[in-house]
Amino acid sequence: MILQSLWNRVGDEWIVGKAARLLFGAAAALILVITAIFYYLPLPGNPAISARVLFGIIGVSGGLSVFFLWSGMWRYWIRYDRSGRFARRVWFVILLVGVCYGAVVYYLCVYLPNTGARTEERVA
Repeated sequence: MILQSLWNRVGDEWIVGKAARLLFGAAAALILVITAIFYYLPLPGNPAISARVLFGIIGVSGGLSVFFLWSGMWRYWIRYDRSGRFARRVWFVILLVGVCYGAVVYYLCVYLPNTGARTEERVA
């Protein structure tokens, strides 16, 4: 409900623009970096308060990135994705089950190529 009202205020044209591409790319990169940090780097048993604050900031920004990217990719899938019927069904399952990682894959495989071509068409 909250995300729906937020996207309604932003509008549909923004989602295919250059600023959206950059923000979604930053969110996707942040999700991947945070995953690597939290899963592959050993954390100390009793970190200092500064480390706790830093990890808290990273965690909150990662959580916000997940919801931003996931809801944005759903919005793009609903409004702009003109793939075939089978491809749309596959992407539906990937976005639904994959949540943030599905959204990252969708961003890289569908959103980025389509919005990049769309921007180049407008310039030409």
